Formats: sequence, structure tokens, C-alpha cells
Amino acid sequence: NEQRRSMGSQISRLHLDFVLFGVSSGDIALAIELDDRSHESAKSQANDLIKDRALLTAGVPLLRVKNDRSYNSVEIGVVVRSTLNDWKLVQRLNQSSKSGLS
Repeated sequence: NEQRRSMGSQISRLHLDFVLFGVSSGDIALAIELDDRSHESAKSQANDLIKDRALLTAGVPLLRVKNDRSYNSVEIGVVVRSTLNDWKLVQRLNQSSKSGLS
């Protein structure tokens, strides 16, 4: 639809820190943003909101991580898996509610 096309155009101009793709599908599985102090400004927050909405409309889950000097890879793995599982649950619930309305 037109809204998705418009959001796709906006997404193509956005910068994402990391994008994870499905191995077999090649689809975007998860976008990851590292939020540092620059994300505290009003302009950055407005841009972040546009990014959040565009990705949500496109059906792409977004994980925001507070920027740090170092990361624990095990902890990051847990958070990534949890985010993906939560997103899949939301998608299933949305599908269930849509099929229940038909």
C-alpha cells in the first residue's frame, strides 16, 4: 500500500547501526540502534521517532541499546533473542486478532 511505500522510502534514507538478516529468507530480522548522548537532543529524538515508526510500519523489529564502551556478548545475545521472540509473539497475536475479526 501507499503508506508502506512511503515508509520504505524513508527507511532507505535512515542510518541503522546493525541489521540482522534471516539466513534462509534474507529478510530483515532485526534492526539495532546504539543510542549515545547524541540521541538526547530534540532533533535526534524526532529523527528516532521517525525511524521507529518507519520500521514498525515496515514490520521490522528495532532494538535500542544504550551505547557503552564495551558489551557482554552473552547478554547482548540474550537481549537479541528475547526481542525477536517478543516480536514473533506480537506478530502471532496480531494475526490471531485479524483472523478472529474476519
